[in-house]
Amino acid sequence: MNRSKVEHCPFCGEESCSHQIKLITLRYKSIPITVKQPGYWCDKCGEGVIGGEDRKATQKKLQSQRLQIDGLLTYSNFYLDK
Repeated sequence: MNRSKVEHCPFCGEESCSHQIKLITLRYKSIPITVKQPGYWCDKCGEGVIGGEDRKATQKKLQSQRLQIDGLLTYSNFYLDK
């Protein structure tokens, strides 16, 4: 895992929260979607804080997966021929 300086966790108060990339699984319409989510994750309680830049890192993949589940066009359906 990619780690940086350790900070206090806002959930449990322990000094065990650091910026890491963690595999998380979300559900959309009961279908699991797993992404590598950067954020400040606590090694003690497992909770995480996902800020703006961390959310942007996975936003496109999550939206694409939701569109695919809904049967709509995804980002990968668009190609530019040059």
